[in-house]
Amino acid sequence: MIGTLGPVRVPVGVLRFLGLCLLAGVLLAGVMAPLSIGLGEASNQLSDSVDSISSDLASAEFPMVTTVTDRNGTPIAYLFDQYRLPVSFDQISPNMTSAIIAIEDKRFYDHAGIDIKGALRAALSNSSGGSTQGASTITQQYVKNFLINVVDRNNKAAQAADQAQTLVRKLREAKMAMTLDQEWSKNNILTGYLNVVQFGHTGIGPYGVRAAAAAFFNTTPDKLTVAQSALLAGMVNNPVLYDPYRRPQQALQRRNVVIDKMVENNALSPAAAKDAKAQPLGVVPNGPDIPSSTCLSAPDYAGFFCQYVIEYLKQSGFTEDQIDNGGYTIKTTLDPNISQIAKQSADARVSPTEYGLANTFDIIKLGTTSHEVLALVASRNYGQDPNKGETMTNLPADVTDSFGAGSTFKIFTTAAALEQGKIGLNSTLPNPASECFTYLPRVKCYPVQNAEAVNIDPLQLPQALGID
Repeated sequence: MIGTLGPVRVPVGVLRFLGLCLLAGVLLAGVMAPLSIGLGEASNQLSDSVDSISSDLASAEFPMVTTVTDRNGTPIAYLFDQYRLPVSFDQISPNMTSAIIAIEDKRFYDHAGIDIKGALRAALSNSSGGSTQGASTITQQYVKNFLINVVDRNNKAAQAADQAQTLVRKLREAKMAMTLDQEWSKNNILTGYLNVVQFGHTGIGPYGVRAAAAAFFNTTPDKLTVAQSALLAGMVNNPVLYDPYRRPQQALQRRNVVIDKMVENNALSPAAAKDAKAQPLGVVPNGPDIPSSTCLSAPDYAGFFCQYVIEYLKQSGFTEDQIDNGGYTIKTTLDPNISQIAKQSADARVSPTEYGLANTFDIIKLGTTSHEVLALVASRNYGQDPNKGETMTNLPADVTDSFGAGSTFKIFTTAAALEQGKIGLNSTLPNPASECFTYLPRVKCYPVQNAEAVNIDPLQLPQALGID
């Protein structure tokens, strides 16, 4: 008789058998791969790449943000390629770790780097016409993201290979994941993953949970709520689709899916889940709030100083990559009070938008062993918009004068003559219309003349200095 059958229960022994078949198939594919893609090529690619990258994975040295500060330690600019602020495991909210495990790898603490059960589940679901599922563990994702965002961050071709749907790449990723699982604790792997992964689709991030917490919620990772954690965890799968600013509805739906998964994984009670779902997205307005990655983020009185510091470090042997990714704290001699006063003075005398003219003001503190630069400012601001009078040329640090020094030297020679008592404030000085000067015998003299149409000779000192 044909009737209605209830749910079919697959015996545990059958599941184990299928799992072993799947694992055997993967290993067999790895063995047979050299025959299909060129003898020795696949095995060489696999062993060489694993050996070369294992040490990088073990070091877990991420590109980090370099902070430039004034003499008091207050930040004036941030320099980076990737906006990342690494944290330790105990600095991450349990809400965040529970959320990312629930949505990305619920058996994270049970498997050995690769999830055979998850792979089997995904294969059965995909082959039966169900929703497409992946089988990548957090450990595998950490390996993949470390390669893309750290090891190969400056190599587009290598990044493409890190994401290629090839057997060699997947075997390499799986082998490194299993090796990493043997060498690291689960908490260390989870921390590494949450430090390396990108939470936004913009070019600069944010990368890592600490930068994401600051950029999206203006908070720290240890204070992330269930709703905030679920939103961030949901974004990892597809930062473009689940962007809370451009696609808030999709982001909200995805966040609630994560919250449901947390309940399924016994990380959250149904009542707490209901409360979390009732909350709005709660992201900061007009975000994500990511600072400028160059000296353009500096205050108007510090932009030129910041650029001067970078050039100074380069001349001292630092590379641009070291400066932008080293995570240094560079404490400068900039005095914020003096610099602001100098900036106000420069602006008061020459408008920042004055065509063809800029006023600069450098202040240097003389010392017996060093001369500290306290201020480097100009009436123009450091920036990229010429309509606002901005310029990228470091006017106060890179002084150039295509017209010669001219009368600039008068104040110095006059001060020296006054100091030696050769002239007084009311002295009368010769002022010929022209003169010819030479410094060596038998060398033709160099003629110069006054620029004024009407020449006054002799001339009193105040008039000669142009201060009468």
